[in-house]
Order: sequence, then C-alpha cells, then structure tokens
Amino acid sequence: MITDESENISKDQIINISVNTDRGTFHYSSENAGSMAFTAENLASWLMGNLGKLIKGDWGRINSFATDTCSTMLLLWWILAAHQRLQLSKALFVPCDSHGLQLLIKDVLGIPEYKVIQSEIMLVINTFHHSPLQLSFLRQKQKPCYGKTSALVLAVITRWGTQARAIESIYKNKEAFKAFVLDDRIQLDHEVSQLLCSRNFWNNIEELHDLILPIHMIQVQSESTNSHLGLVVSCWLTI
Repeated sequence: MITDESENISKDQIINISVNTDRGTFHYSSENAGSMAFTAENLASWLMGNLGKLIKGDWGRINSFATDTCSTMLLLWWILAAHQRLQLSKALFVPCDSHGLQLLIKDVLGIPEYKVIQSEIMLVINTFHHSPLQLSFLRQKQKPCYGKTSALVLAVITRWGTQARAIESIYKNKEAFKAFVLDDRIQLDHEVSQLLCSRNFWNNIEELHDLILPIHMIQVQSESTNSHLGLVVSCWLTI
C-alpha cells in the first residue's frame, strides 16, 4: 500500500491510496479530506477504513506500506503496527526512496552558493518565458546547433525533479545561448545579458549540473517499475 497526503492547486486537503501488486501499481483512491486535520491518528483511521473495504477483511494480503519520511508518516507507521492494529502487526513499513532523493536535491540547492546559481538560472528561464519574441530568436539558434528546438524548463517548488530539469535545460543550450547573445536583435534585461556573457555563470552551471543530474537520474530510476528495495543501498553508495 502506498499513501500520501497533500494539497491540490485549490488548497483542498487530499489523501490518496495506491496499491502495488505483482501486476503493477494502481491508483485506488483520492479523497478530499475537508476539514479533517492531517494528524497521524486521523490518517490511520481513514486508511484502515478504506483498506478494510479494499481487501474485504483479508488483512494478510497487505505485506507493506510505503510513505514519505515526514514525522506524521513515521508516527502513522507506529500506530498501524502497534496501536491496536494487530491485523498489520507483521507488515513492513518502507520509506519512499524517491522522496529521500528529492530531499537530497533540495538540501544541495539550499547551500548558499548553489542557491545563488539556482536563482540566476530561474531569472534567465523566466525572462525567456515572458518574452516570446526573444524565445523565438533562441529557438532559431537551437536548430543549427542541435538540429531541433528544446524547451527551457520552469522549476516548481517541492517538485525537485523539475529543479534538476531546469538546470539541464540551461546547460544543454549553452552553444545556442552563445550564438544568441551575438545577435544584435536581442533586447534582454541587462542583468540577464551579463549572465549569459559571463564565464563564471557557465562554469557554475556546469558544476551544479554535474552535481545534481546524477542524483536526479537515480531518483528517476527509483520510480521505475523495475526498481526494488534491493537497489536502494547500491544507489546511495553510487551517489
């Protein structure tokens, strides 16, 4: 069983359950929690009620739970395993490896030096997203350099995989940006132009790219249907 709680874009509180079986992983339920507080006790009651319907009383069919590693979920484990939940006394409780890897990316990007680089990356990307004309000029430079156009990826807070993709989208367009800044049609903000012409900026991008992307690729692997617990330790040793 895989469960999590979060907010949607309308700020509604949502709880969900997915089921991992030998035939693959399936989404089972997403429910608006309304005004219910997301305490471990409330989540345990909600989860047990829904699981009872799903497995029709055959608790032996559940062998494990996967959640993130926040304090609420860790307490939820204890409640499910020990607090009058004898049906689940032999179930394993597995922390989400992908979540841990995303938190590692978050921690790296929180280092002051890298935080500055990340803010510069987002300044460049946001500038092009808000200037369709300049973006069209950049795409004209991408085609002779790479044979195709590619997007500049906007990062989303808490979606740390998008942070990695944003870094990569700048890094892999380095030659196109070089050609772009030599075009006299550009009308970029002075700060952005200075960044794109700065050797330090590109050296910093390369350093951050080489640090973050390997972690992100292992995070993607951890979400694969071919991933399993036996790969976790070796992946972290690789990092």
